Amino acid sequence: MAASRNGLGRRAPRCPLTTRPSHGRGTGGEDPSPAGRGRGGEDPSPAGRGTGGEDLLKTGERFGLLLVLGALLLSGQRDGWPFRTWRRVSNGPVLAPQGDGWEAAGTFNPSVVRHDGEIVMLYRAQDRTGTSRLGYATSPDGIRFTRRPEPVLSPETDYETGGGVEDPRLVRFGDTYYLTYTGYNKKDAQLCLATSKDLVHWDRMGVILPAYKGRWNVGWTKSGAIVPEKIDGKYWMYFLGTAADKTDQMGLAYSVDLVHWTEALDV
Repeated sequence: MAASRNGLGRRAPRCPLTTRPSHGRGTGGEDPSPAGRGRGGEDPSPAGRGTGGEDLLKTGERFGLLLVLGALLLSGQRDGWPFRTWRRVSNGPVLAPQGDGWEAAGTFNPSVVRHDGEIVMLYRAQDRTGTSRLGYATSPDGIRFTRRPEPVLSPETDYETGGGVEDPRLVRFGDTYYLTYTGYNKKDAQLCLATSKDLVHWDRMGVILPAYKGRWNVGWTKSGAIVPEKIDGKYWMYFLGTAADKTDQMGLAYSVDLVHWTEALDV
């Protein structure tokens, strides 16, 4: 594959960046939904940096790996590579499905940031009909979480109704949090954006990379992870799209305002 120089100031392959076979939806992280709609890749980026289904959070000299349907693991930081040894803290989940309502069937695919002295987790919750919403939980230590009784983002628009809002990824610029998520209406999955000052009240910015309208990503779009700093005067985001051969592939997009995004093919 020929190489070109991208906006990150280094040699890079033409988009899409990576390829893997498509297994159903592939919306990021393990998807234990009743429909079994597939899974996406693993995102080892630090918390608050556009995270995926598994989220790394540094607390003092430790890194915690939050597996919402698994136990919490901790790694002691040493010289060099900081994730050398992992220790299981408990055999139980950090957050588990509960009740008969909006989070009865699954709690998974979290994103974690620090806010007002607390560790805040947004997570995908699924009811028994397969509809997803975003829940909110806080913790003083990254181990014990207290959740809000109601979701902070529920399906409302035509591009969300039926399937829901899925797979949050968070990044902060200034005093504003930017949330990328997948809007799914049982027909199309599309990459969406919302903003907030407090992580509870969200303003929708709409679909930022529509399905079926990309240059190479001619199917669904999802799993957007925004790089937490400007590079060469632009904001950058990695995302997952469906190529013409029905494989899920990773692409790159850029923006000057964090709201309007353009595929980065040969920039």
